[in-house]
Amino acid sequence: MGGEVDRLEMIARIEGAVTTLVREERGSCAPGSRLSVKFFAHFAALILGVPAALALALPAVAQPVPLHTPTTAPYTTTVGAHARFSKARINLAQPDLALATALVRAGGGAAAFDADTFIAALTGNGPLTQTETASLTKRFGADNVASFVETFHFFVSDALTQATAAGIALPATPVPDPADAKAFATALYAAGAPPRGTFDVEYMLDSLVSHVIHVAVMNDIDADPDLGPKADANFHAILSRFMFDLKSAYNLST
Repeated sequence: MGGEVDRLEMIARIEGAVTTLVREERGSCAPGSRLSVKFFAHFAALILGVPAALALALPAVAQPVPLHTPTTAPYTTTVGAHARFSKARINLAQPDLALATALVRAGGGAAAFDADTFIAALTGNGPLTQTETASLTKRFGADNVASFVETFHFFVSDALTQATAAGIALPATPVPDPADAKAFATALYAAGAPPRGTFDVEYMLDSLVSHVIHVAVMNDIDADPDLGPKADANFHAILSRFMFDLKSAYNLST
């Protein structure tokens, strides 16, 4: 409330200053004459001071501390850093480590993570699991699905290695419980939805492991002779399709 009062008082002062400036100029000019260059110079000086004055009057807003500087080209645009495989904005917020724990737990744990187990956990280990597996295979082909499974295992293993090297430990308790398939799917989908924009799988992965680690793992995938950039792109494409299928299956509104 105090900040709002200060802001209104500052606006009132500016309005009063402009009124006084116009009155003084009019008083020194002959009737019907134009405002002088001097008047406009004073007016411009006043207006240029408005942003700074308002900034002082507005309450300060805490800004999040970014985990890194924006990714360099080719992952930048004129409007800011964006994802590798889309124009979605990157996520520089602190990662949701409890949700990351849920993902690892859903896939069978850090040592034995398996994408098929992850998919089964999110689809309830029932008819929807079989339907989704068949759908992904039909859409992308068996070879690409197999590549997705291999790359997902690499992603989780390498992300955990990167996190350990950075002194980051996942919490023991997953949130939400991955046994609740719909709640887990809802949380993952929400993690991929930026404040302005639609779901993007890279934004989701940023949310889970941080943008820094996400990029580092993608670079490792690209450099791996058994995987490479094609497997990297395929992994993101299939995981994205899976998340959109979950949105439809569970009627997610996020």
